[in-house]
Amino acid sequence: MAYLNAAIDCDLYMAQPEGYERKGPNEEKLVCKLRKSLYDLKQSGRNWNNVLREHFAQDGFVQSLADPCVHVETTESGHVIAIVWVDDIIISGSNIDVLKEAKESLMVRFKMKDLGVLSWFWGIQFKCKGDFIEMSQNQYVDNILSKFRMSDCQPKVVPVNQVQTNPVKPMKVILKTQICIVKSLEV
Repeated sequence: MAYLNAAIDCDLYMAQPEGYERKGPNEEKLVCKLRKSLYDLKQSGRNWNNVLREHFAQDGFVQSLADPCVHVETTESGHVIAIVWVDDIIISGSNIDVLKEAKESLMVRFKMKDLGVLSWFWGIQFKCKGDFIEMSQNQYVDNILSKFRMSDCQPKVVPVNQVQTNPVKPMKVILKTQICIVKSLEV
């Protein structure tokens, strides 16, 4: 729903949604002029990012030069870091007060839901432990191993270390499987 928060920066028209069709005064077919972005539009992500970036800037956040998805606010009360991934936002603060203030500001401006303490995000498990956060991709790796029926495999230093009678054909199959596995690891 995040993309619906962004206005469109050009004139766009679409066919009327099924069930909401209306005819013009001369029975001509009408179209809808969009006022907000939709998920399938090429520019929706950019429009949403611009709206969110402007909101963060108005609230005193500075966009990271190293990673444009990271926004940082530093005040006398503490620090807040917001990490944006498409339409998901991870917010972390140096204390509960600055964290609560940042969340409330976002909730006033945008329709959003606070999902509480971060536990899973893009296949990564997060566990808050005292002064640090533990991150693990064990479940993600287990899913990939299951997908390629390798859950019971025995790890080796070199992927192919057995002697093969026909080195060309088995090697192609193994390499193709390894390429698929590696592509599964890409985010």
